[in-house]
Amino acid sequence: MILNPKKGENGQEINLNGKNVALKECLGIRHVQILMVFLLTFISFGMKVNLSIGIVAITDDKVNPGIPTFHWNTEEKGLLLSAIFVGYVLPQIFAGILAKRYGSKWILTFSMGFCALFTCAIPKSAEFGVWACILCRFLQGLCQGFFFPCVHNLISLWIPCNERSTMGSFIYSGCTLGIVIGMLLTGELSASIYGWPSAFYIYALFGFIWMFVWAFIGESSPKNHKNISIEEKLYIINSYGYSCTDKSKKILTPWKEIFISRPFWGLLIVHCGQMWSYFTLMNELPTYMNTILKFDIKENGVVIALAYFVAWIASFPFAIGTDFIINRKMLSIGNARKIATSIGLFGPAIIFLIISGVDDLTTIKVVVLIMTGLSMNSATLSGFQLNHIDISQNHAGTLMGITNSCANLCGIITPIIVDIIVVDEYDPTQWDEIFLLSAGIYLISGMFYIAFGSGEIQEWDKI
Repeated sequence: MILNPKKGENGQEINLNGKNVALKECLGIRHVQILMVFLLTFISFGMKVNLSIGIVAITDDKVNPGIPTFHWNTEEKGLLLSAIFVGYVLPQIFAGILAKRYGSKWILTFSMGFCALFTCAIPKSAEFGVWACILCRFLQGLCQGFFFPCVHNLISLWIPCNERSTMGSFIYSGCTLGIVIGMLLTGELSASIYGWPSAFYIYALFGFIWMFVWAFIGESSPKNHKNISIEEKLYIINSYGYSCTDKSKKILTPWKEIFISRPFWGLLIVHCGQMWSYFTLMNELPTYMNTILKFDIKENGVVIALAYFVAWIASFPFAIGTDFIINRKMLSIGNARKIATSIGLFGPAIIFLIISGVDDLTTIKVVVLIMTGLSMNSATLSGFQLNHIDISQNHAGTLMGITNSCANLCGIITPIIVDIIVVDEYDPTQWDEIFLLSAGIYLISGMFYIAFGSGEIQEWDKI
């Protein structure tokens, strides 16, 4: 089949049997897939944080009299909050292999369905005791552990190389926006006449709706989508520069080659460094703002939500700028990723050093610095976060599974480290040590990535 050259609205062309074929659609099937995956990350992070906010109402009968509450101690609440991370890290590598072998569509469909089911079960499970609730959170995490490896697999197959930074960052920015909306929505629902259970029911509903829509319109690859045009399909496939392995065949994972690969280790270290400080802020910032900056609970939630919202907005210019630099060939893919990552890690590290080293900072200045740090950190979405796909089209989901499982162990470790260092929550000098530790980890992991990272497809990807 040979198509004659046509002029498209966006001027992009593909080659089919020696002929240039214009891509007519400014908006195509790939954008529908991208929007759905963005909603997946948005909903999943709302499910993650709604307990972090809702646990106040769950354990305090003064928040909403008439709604059932449960008197769990500090240790039980800590186990409840960390249970989702324990479940989350377990299936990551397995999920990447499954997505590579069978495609991501139905894995995401069923994992979101079960995640919504366990979210819906939390209010009822609380009546049976804290351990029933912990089990539900663990199973939520187990389901969500399939998400990111599958998302990376979808990005590697659905997003053309010249759109990867912008569209990939848009997808993962759903995590940040999910935190913002999840915090605000959970707070409002917990204080309403419907009480804290409604926050879990509404997110379960979101999950079920997403599952049914995705089952009808989602697809693992443009090669398998029934409604995609031949022009758009070939525009996506030809953008990679070489053919990915046929997904109908068994794909062997080159484990030895991966684990002796310097670019892989660069990714692993920087991912762990990023998530260490990210989890430290996400878990401990509310306490710091309450005990040191003297914000009450209501002000705390608004300020933190605003900080993450500003970070979500900031992710877009970083993503667009990274794609611009790559597409104009101003820098190589690897160097563009390193610059974005450097902004996202070294910028916040400097800010943490300022907060810990300057004694006379006002509350407003500290809040502005934290917002600036979170905003700069969003550059990592167009940096190392997408680098798995740059170095391996065929094994991107597996690579994400490995690095993400290791990185998310920090969600379990960081609260323990903070508890060891911060003995007195009202002592600012102990919090300064936390900021210094986070800055050091950012700097070391960022320099490691600059030294060992790459933007080139590795030879072991073609094995």
